[in-house]
Amino acid sequence: MKKVVWLVILCLACLAIGAGGAWGAEFCVSDAAGLLTALSTAQSNGADDLIKVVRGTYTGNFTYMSAQGYNIALRGGYAAGCASRVVNPANTILDGGSVSNVLFLYNSLGGDISVEGFTIQNGDTMCEGAGVYAYSYSASGTAGNVTITNNIITGNSTGTNGGGVYASSVSVASGASGDVTLLNNTVTGNTAVYSGGGVYASSYSVDTTSGLVTLTNNTITGNSSTDESGYGGGAFLTAWGTSGGIVNCYNNIIWGNTATTSGGDIELGVANTANGYNNDYTNMEGSWDNEGGNDDFDPLFVGGGDYHLRLTSPCIDTGLNSAPGLPATDFEGDNRIIDGDGDLTATVDMGADEFSGYAAPCDFDGDGDSDIGVWRPSNGKWLIQGQSAVAWGVSTDCPVPGDYDGDGDAGIAVWRPSNGKWFIQGQSAVAWGVSTDIPVPGDYDGDGTTEIAVWRPSNGKWYIQGQSAVAWGVSTDIPVPGDYDGDGTTDIAVWRPSNGKWYIQGQPAIAWGVSTDIPVPGDYDGDGTTDIAVWRPSNGKWYIQGLSAIAWGVSTDIPVPGDYDGDGDTGIAVWRPSNGKWYIQGQSAIAWGVSTDWPLAQNIWILKQTGLIP
Repeated sequence: MKKVVWLVILCLACLAIGAGGAWGAEFCVSDAAGLLTALSTAQSNGADDLIKVVRGTYTGNFTYMSAQGYNIALRGGYAAGCASRVVNPANTILDGGSVSNVLFLYNSLGGDISVEGFTIQNGDTMCEGAGVYAYSYSASGTAGNVTITNNIITGNSTGTNGGGVYASSVSVASGASGDVTLLNNTVTGNTAVYSGGGVYASSYSVDTTSGLVTLTNNTITGNSSTDESGYGGGAFLTAWGTSGGIVNCYNNIIWGNTATTSGGDIELGVANTANGYNNDYTNMEGSWDNEGGNDDFDPLFVGGGDYHLRLTSPCIDTGLNSAPGLPATDFEGDNRIIDGDGDLTATVDMGADEFSGYAAPCDFDGDGDSDIGVWRPSNGKWLIQGQSAVAWGVSTDCPVPGDYDGDGDAGIAVWRPSNGKWFIQGQSAVAWGVSTDIPVPGDYDGDGTTEIAVWRPSNGKWYIQGQSAVAWGVSTDIPVPGDYDGDGTTDIAVWRPSNGKWYIQGQPAIAWGVSTDIPVPGDYDGDGTTDIAVWRPSNGKWYIQGLSAIAWGVSTDIPVPGDYDGDGDTGIAVWRPSNGKWYIQGQSAIAWGVSTDWPLAQNIWILKQTGLIP
């Protein structure tokens, strides 16, 4: 029925005896030595173990080898002390240093294995699973389940099978093998000599029931199997037993992978039944017994190593809401099953990322484009197109919209300089700053929510909630935070009018502008990074790095860039207080406001600092 390819190459030199667990004992670790110690202890403590890993980078080769049959679970994303957790694989990194497996988990007497919330990178070994080796084995009973969820697995290389992930449950006697599940992972840039450049997933029972092998909402791209007998550059999937033996593949992007022999994207090994629904792939060896909604199209990733979906991706709203094990959030904690294409029907996306629009700080309805709005200091009300007026603040407040709760749209908030407090709709007031500070909210830790932050001109320091103060600037600078390196977090930056230069943390100073310019950063080319730009009131022109100057406005206008058409890049716009109209490139003028209003924009604090608004 399907091509029979069964390659189980146990790298015996890599195996020894130990133990593991999950929940009988808990560990909170914050450095590589602590993680090694926790894994070593878990091998022999006769309990199920949960290892909580604090956010940070851990360099080393982390091994757990068990002969006791207990469960082991590793969870990334914890704050210091492990009191809270943000599931975002970018915040907890396991780096193998190009030496051996990054994470090697072996249970020789059954027991479940689960890994969630890590970036796992730079493994290099002749054994299986250079990134993650997760193997539950039983010679006399039931093998455990293996679950790999919400991880980024990248840049790993093996001389055998499973460059990124080798996940297997095997029973060789009277017991059944367990389920092998991969959910919401991004697996990219991994290499295997033989099978499964990105993923090798198998459940195998010699003479009884096999568990399920299930892949749901994974993005597997840019992986390869290189030998002349290499199969399944993206994924090698097999499930076999005298009964069971089911492979499920739902909502995955397995695209742009290569294999020398066959199955560039997917190789189906032995399986009694294979179900494939709503997957994007090009080259598969084998066939589905039951299928629907599969296609072959460019998923249109953002690019440059960013595997988020572009606004125009065909993978948006084309998944299957009933897919097995579909989690409530995507690989970085964004809500699943939303209306990403604006057709008023909420449908899950293919792959690990749920597209929620390029939500600008002034996307008040979460539809992916910027909304027109003003803040009226005379009565402390917010007026947003399509919404009722909301009273939130007093005349001396500074409006600071942002996604403070991570729900994908901008929330109403003000910063009150008189008492240094932030008032955010639906939250308690937070004291953070003094009267002379400039509020600079942004997503400084990459968790998908806006953080409370201020820039203090008196000492040139940034104060970001949950982080240490950072000295970056002088008293005459204008803060211009943005994602200048495209890593998904807000970067600390200032614009210095005295010399027309931008100073971005981690980058050389850039000369772009003159002292009378107004900095208006934004993603004007849609590449996922913030671009350097200024608006010159003297001639009503915009100067954007890499683009020609654009005349759009007059000297008394206020620049309000934003993504007003939902195409994924920042558009040019001004608000004209003299007539209360917005002028947006490519659109008709819109009357919305009076001369004393403040336009709600990402750069509202820049406008206030420069004196364009009172």
